[in-house]
Amino acid sequence: MFHSSTNGSRGIPKLVAFDAQGNELFTWGPRPMAAHTLVMTEKAKPEAERPTQDALAKKLHAWYATNAGHDTQLELAALVQRVD
Repeated sequence: MFHSSTNGSRGIPKLVAFDAQGNELFTWGPRPMAAHTLVMTEKAKPEAERPTQDALAKKLHAWYATNAGHDTQLELAALVQRVD
């Protein structure tokens, strides 16, 4: 199994699509844009206001539970439609 990191953090799988000739069509991930924005906004706060790693994980998991994959589906569908 291949593991890599994203911006120096623990690796989260990304989707990379290629055509039959091996040309990259698109990449997606490691998370939907709204989830990425949530994480980056929390990490950009001054250290005294920044949530702990555990608190941030709980907040992100709550976002995923509420979103139920909706943003992921919309983003991936838009990428696939661009390829057609």
